[in-house]
Amino acid sequence: MKISRLAIIIWIMPILQLGLVGCAKKEAIAPTPARDVLFSGQATPTGYGAYGYLIFTKRPSENDMDRYLKVCDAYNRYLDPVSEYTKSSRPNIMPTFWLAKEGSGIDNRKPDCEAWVKFYDYARAKPIARLTNVLSKKGPILVAWRHPYEMVEQNEEALVLDLSKFSNDDLDRAFGIWLDRITRDPKIWHDGFNLILVRESFRNFLEKYGDDILQSIKSVKELVG
Repeated sequence: MKISRLAIIIWIMPILQLGLVGCAKKEAIAPTPARDVLFSGQATPTGYGAYGYLIFTKRPSENDMDRYLKVCDAYNRYLDPVSEYTKSSRPNIMPTFWLAKEGSGIDNRKPDCEAWVKFYDYARAKPIARLTNVLSKKGPILVAWRHPYEMVEQNEEALVLDLSKFSNDDLDRAFGIWLDRITRDPKIWHDGFNLILVRESFRNFLEKYGDDILQSIKSVKELVG
């Protein structure tokens, strides 16, 4: 029995459509936490759903070095490099950026925490800390906006997590929540940050360290670079 070309097309089109819908859904429901290194003089790449930054406000003393290395280790273990994802997925990604000095040779795909801490760009971190009123904090600080920090608008809301009071033993879990739950859930950061959902994610830490570790603030526009 011969089957006409039209019949074949009519039969196969619904299958193709189902396949395309499946692919589209897979892309749409996969918001991804990621990391990237931002070098001195380099503008924050655009096109992402939101933008996070890991801020150290001062260079580590000899007693602080272990803490800084643990922060770097947790950061790299929970996040994959943005280079592993397609540009089309950027609207679903909230990368958290590590600030590094230009010419340091740091490779986002091959983390070496001793080098990452040694060549951290404190000069760039300080203006970002000023924007979020945390310059006097011990740190580290995790801060995020809906736009790159160079482009924040007047009265734009920022999310700030101050880890200054966190014990070294709690750092890993805190980073796990920030870098997994918060960056992976667009409901938290689409159209501004949903502080209620963020507080729920950090409920146990808020009970231990107090509400002052988590802030939703208004930042004044200040062009820094």
